[in-house]
Amino acid sequence: MAFYTAQATFFDGEINDAIKLSEAFVSRYPSSEHVSEMYRVLGNSYYRQGQPSRAITFYEKYIAGNNRPLRAMPILWDYPIPIPVNTTMR
Repeated sequence: MAFYTAQATFFDGEINDAIKLSEAFVSRYPSSEHVSEMYRVLGNSYYRQGQPSRAITFYEKYIAGNNRPLRAMPILWDYPIPIPVNTTMR
């Protein structure tokens, strides 16, 4: 139940609460099959707070905990990263 609550809180946009719930879950249930998913939620949450370097730490833990991650990180499509275009090249 705590796993789904943390995820739902994130999807509701309550980022600070999602971080608290996810960190509590990881602390309470370190052997849970859902721990790596909580790392993804933490990574996404910190990214949304504008803390990409902190997010990367959790994304790395997420990837390390999954041989085949089920989800690509939303960072790839939710938050487009502007790519500089060199207009002088032809």
